[in-house]
Amino acid sequence: MNSKLKTFSSIIDYENKWIKVFKNIVSGSDNQKLDFYYVSLNTFVKVIAVNDKNEIALINNFRYILQSYQLELPAGIIEKGEKIENAALRELSEETGIIAQNTKIMGEFFTTNGVSDQKGYGVIASKLSFGETHLDSLEEIEPVKFYSISEIKKLIAKNFIKDGPTLTVLSMYFSQNNL
Repeated sequence: MNSKLKTFSSIIDYENKWIKVFKNIVSGSDNQKLDFYYVSLNTFVKVIAVNDKNEIALINNFRYILQSYQLELPAGIIEKGEKIENAALRELSEETGIIAQNTKIMGEFFTTNGVSDQKGYGVIASKLSFGETHLDSLEEIEPVKFYSISEIKKLIAKNFIKDGPTLTVLSMYFSQNNL
């Protein structure tokens, strides 16, 4: 299906190592030209680390923008040229100290496709062992905790998990595993 939207120009209005803000001049079927802004963010991975009791690792991650801790799956940016599975292993180890022997990509998703092109991937990590975390200076993450599927469902029902990508990846996992 072809779009009726026509792009006349596209410029980068702002850019740093994490974000690009694009300003496009577009028109629809009425030929009226409008400024259309969107945010281009790095592709990332969310990791479901499953232990031998079938429990899932969650972190309590301080989010500066919200000025609060948020219960989330471990996650991080996929570096240029890095394989999705390698990014998952790296981020899981850095944020939680968990080292996984197996990974499986569940799928991809877009975080806010009305205003951003950011793509995420859900990855399952298993056969876990434990090492040390390696947080950067801007990360404040409490020690990892494992939760049963029923505990996670209760946390979701009580609105204690609010991170959209975490909810998306948990939904992928639950549906793909008939949970």
